[in-house]
Amino acid sequence: MDFYNTAEQPARNTIFIGTKHSIYVVSYCLSLPYLQGHPLFLELSTHFSAKKPIKSIGFVVEKKDKLWRVAEKQHGYFTAKQAKEAGYRDSNFARYIQSGIWKKIQRGIYCFTHFPAYERPELIIWFLWSQTRKDPGCGVWSHETALEIHDLSDVNPLKMHMTVPERFRKRGKPGFISLHCGTFSKMEIQEKDGYLITTPLRTLVDVFREESLEPSLLRQSVREALSKGMVTKIELAKMKKFYPEVEKILEVVDG
Repeated sequence: MDFYNTAEQPARNTIFIGTKHSIYVVSYCLSLPYLQGHPLFLELSTHFSAKKPIKSIGFVVEKKDKLWRVAEKQHGYFTAKQAKEAGYRDSNFARYIQSGIWKKIQRGIYCFTHFPAYERPELIIWFLWSQTRKDPGCGVWSHETALEIHDLSDVNPLKMHMTVPERFRKRGKPGFISLHCGTFSKMEIQEKDGYLITTPLRTLVDVFREESLEPSLLRQSVREALSKGMVTKIELAKMKKFYPEVEKILEVVDG
């Protein structure tokens, strides 16, 4: 349990006692404490600075906790829909941005400003962009992008490859994203760092099917997958009846 005291000299001491997902105000004053880190503290400070009565503090903590838990799985990023589901009104979004608690990334996507930076934010941002009202997990990173994420070859794709359902319709697609149409079973995708990605086996199937990579990179991807234990020869043999491309993959294994 952590204790946080104000850096100022308020009329009364303000002490926050909190854990990773909860916070309690032991006593409070109307002075603005200088607090950094967990966005819960920043939200509470807006009440102090505005000198508002702290009547709904429990609700503030509850909804902030809920959104924080969602964003934590996505390295601090969240959608407008997720914020509203956590109890926020979209009419108040501007206030959170102006106060420095949130940062607007693009239309409908935000992040907590004090969340530690993630080395590949584009993977989460554009995954969240692919979500729709009816399908919250629409886009799946696949093909060369999945190959790169799994570190299965020296591939350096010029575009980010994502697979979406045929019914997918979304405005604002940037030129650096290449969309593929298709659907996956639950066994063909996995969750990683807040986004969805095809499994190593399905990734190999896709790149062999497309044949858009140099043969040397295709061979390297298979050997890397085997050496890292991401796929096995036995698993490949079992999948031949489902994926015709496995025959080509096995030729690399046996070659």
